[in-house]
Amino acid sequence: MHGYQYLDEAISWCEQYNIYVLLDMHGAPGGQTGDNIDNSDGYPWLMVDEGMKQQVYVISGRILQSGMLIILL
Repeated sequence: MHGYQYLDEAISWCEQYNIYVLLDMHGAPGGQTGDNIDNSDGYPWLMVDEGMKQQVYVISGRILQSGMLIILL
């Protein structure tokens, strides 16, 4: 089963029981902080690397295609 299918299934279970779901993309490609809590190598590449930004757009697009709502904070 592909990762998006796991998300869809988990969200369907939550929907069945009226449970809200908040997806946190704190592990986005390239990292957001440059600290050891993300997947960067000491610099927040997500903010400056166009390839990393594109990966986030692709992931977000796939999630949106499944009918989920994305709120960027």
